[in-house]
Amino acid sequence: MAYQTRYPSAKTLTARLDVDPATARQIRGIMRGDIDPETLPGVSRWVSRCYNRPSAGELEMAAIAETLEVADPGAWHGVEAVFCGGAAWPWLEYINAGDTYATTVCRVDGFFRVACWGDIVERDPRGREG
Repeated sequence: MAYQTRYPSAKTLTARLDVDPATARQIRGIMRGDIDPETLPGVSRWVSRCYNRPSAGELEMAAIAETLEVADPGAWHGVEAVFCGGAAWPWLEYINAGDTYATTVCRVDGFFRVACWGDIVERDPRGREG
């Protein structure tokens, strides 16, 4: 698997997610690996209750979801995923913004994007499989 070397800028995150610059910098820091997801209290509590440790990707998405929820309570609804073809891992993970076509943080095949998850599903042939 290739490692992501480019991430959405703080400016892009601020504009597309309608968050303040500090929140955008925190989200980008989580994406880049500069901020340990387990430093966020909600993620830390979740990990302490897990029998099996969540994957690094699950921790990152949970930390981004927690950051967004703290910035705008009630507007975000956790992490969801799209599986297809009997795969063990999702090809699309996203922070639920309450609307299929609302701009959100997505991870497609392990790469972060700021997009509408509904558009991704419609444009990708895997989205039509199931």
